[in-house]
Amino acid sequence: MNQQFKQLFEKLLGYWKQLEKRQRRNLILVGVFFILTVSLLSWFAFRPNYVVVFANQTPASLGELSQKLDELKIPNQVGSDSISVPEQYQHEATMKLAMEGLPQTGTLGYSVFDKTDLGMTAKEFDVRYQQAIEGNIANAIRTIKGVQDAKVSVVQAEEKLFVAQEQQNAKASVLLALAPGMQLTNEQVTGIQQLVSHSVKGLVPQNVTIVDQNGTRLVDDAGEALAANGSSSQLTKQQQIQIQVEQEATKKIRNALERIVGLNNAAVVVHADVDFNKRSWTDKKLTPPIEGATTGGVISQRESSEETQGTTGGGAAGQQQNNNNQQQLVNGGQGTQSSSKKDDTTNFEWNTYVENGATSEYRVQQYTVSVLLNKESMTPQEREDITNFVSTAIGRKNDGTANDVITVTGKSFVAPANPFETEAFYQQPWFLGAMAAALVLLGGGAYALTRRRKQTDVPVLEAPVTKEIAVAMEESESQKMKKQLEKLANQKPEEFVNLLRTWLVEE
Repeated sequence: MNQQFKQLFEKLLGYWKQLEKRQRRNLILVGVFFILTVSLLSWFAFRPNYVVVFANQTPASLGELSQKLDELKIPNQVGSDSISVPEQYQHEATMKLAMEGLPQTGTLGYSVFDKTDLGMTAKEFDVRYQQAIEGNIANAIRTIKGVQDAKVSVVQAEEKLFVAQEQQNAKASVLLALAPGMQLTNEQVTGIQQLVSHSVKGLVPQNVTIVDQNGTRLVDDAGEALAANGSSSQLTKQQQIQIQVEQEATKKIRNALERIVGLNNAAVVVHADVDFNKRSWTDKKLTPPIEGATTGGVISQRESSEETQGTTGGGAAGQQQNNNNQQQLVNGGQGTQSSSKKDDTTNFEWNTYVENGATSEYRVQQYTVSVLLNKESMTPQEREDITNFVSTAIGRKNDGTANDVITVTGKSFVAPANPFETEAFYQQPWFLGAMAAALVLLGGGAYALTRRRKQTDVPVLEAPVTKEIAVAMEESESQKMKKQLEKLANQKPEEFVNLLRTWLVEE
């Protein structure tokens, strides 16, 4: 085996000595580049993949965790608020740290009573009880998504000794440290209020104050949760409807325009003038049951007539009568009187239609739309086409009856990157570097192999060429001698015969 290695080394050394300086330099560069490429790829392939085992930790807690992992000889990396270990140690680290009672995050809560002193006074007990309540509530609030830390302060209700004394209600304040970019919803704020109020005797939700790490109030003076803009949730129902209408219109217009000018190349701002006045009405119509008739259908008819006849007495001639209607006769005789009465009643039936209606809760009276396109210039026809398109996109007619205000502007601006256009793996820098290294190695290997073949093929090619030249020379001399002999035989046959005799005698 050693002899084989020795022979291989001698061959390599001989090959190295045959190379020129330029070839040696190129071979050294290829070798160095090959070693660097293999080392880099090996580091990428075999480096440990670190995963986060504990996040949202305080600096003190991170120090305890790192110290314990160092004692357990587990590699770790400490971040700003998290600690990571290699993926193969993830479950082992979590289990062993849990056995050690780590991490010790949050406050103690009711565990403050695990160690009690026999000489504890009532005042000390009250203080510890207060700390236990506050710590227990803070630990519960930390479990809410988006809350990194919480501090709770409770003012217990004071019991009055006399009836005339004013009752002091319990109060509480909560300081929240939210995750970056996180905002609590109104339901979450109300939930925190309920959690705190139900954990303290005599505490009502209206007496719970909540602020975040920026000092922003999350509840108003009446105890109602505030919206993200600092307004009460009860007062923003109409505003939320308006915002929803504007967002829907903005989304429709922007998505449609981006199909024309490209993603993130269109900015749209929509303001909606919303009417929240709700109206209701009742419409009653009467129509005849028979089509084309002008009256209703007869359902009943009644006719009645009455006639009366009688005589009346007259007064003496020349006598004044109290009854002016009484007929006066000259001779004081009697007169006749008659009367008639007729009653005709007809009942008609009509078709009755009653329609009750009401408007929707809101109605958009006017839209004001501003469109900004990422274009240096626009023709009047393009501007008009986009204006008509926006008008129809928000549900309006292009007949001139709509009073909407639509503005279209073309101006070059820097569009944000498209999150959906990701570079393919073959466009990544690491892949390009690996391909370049592979091409260099392949080229270097091909070059070295070609040079080696040339060195080994030169002797083999030279020998046949030399031999062929010698054979060709021999053939040319024999042909020349043959021609001379033929010429001698033709011109001087006697001398040719003597020459043949001399050759035969010599042999």
